[in-house]
Amino acid sequence: MKRILLLSLVIIGVSCNTPQVKCPNKKSFLNSFEDFVSDVKEHYRDISINDWESIDKEFELYADQCYEKYEDELSIGEKVDFVKNTLTYAYYKGKVDGDIDIDLSDLHISEDLEDISIESKEELEKFIKEELGQDIEEALDDLMDGMKDISEEIKNWLKEE
Repeated sequence: MKRILLLSLVIIGVSCNTPQVKCPNKKSFLNSFEDFVSDVKEHYRDISINDWESIDKEFELYADQCYEKYEDELSIGEKVDFVKNTLTYAYYKGKVDGDIDIDLSDLHISEDLEDISIESKEELEKFIKEELGQDIEEALDDLMDGMKDISEEIKNWLKEE
């Protein structure tokens, strides 16, 4: 059912070429953005490259319009949740196009993040470990294997001379 809903939303969004974002109030914005990211997370494999354009535009509306509109009203916890959802979106989009590009600089939260309590920092660390940890471990293992291969090739090359 969710897949049909997501695909319907993508088709409507693409056909209208103007994504609609629901943020008439702070609560609606936060809930709508969380639902949007959950749909992306659940269905990212089924989304075509062309549909990502519309979905990216919708994401940009959340980040550029809604976040800025309610930025001053958001608690630190709500900002942390927004950052977590932004990281999740970037991560799953990156799994499709092979380029995980996360730029939080436009969110104007650097000062706010300095004020995050220890509990919130621990929550964010836990989230990163749970959501991204396995892939990061695998990437590090691949990197180490690649470094070993390069090391062996250099050793062989040095022995040849």
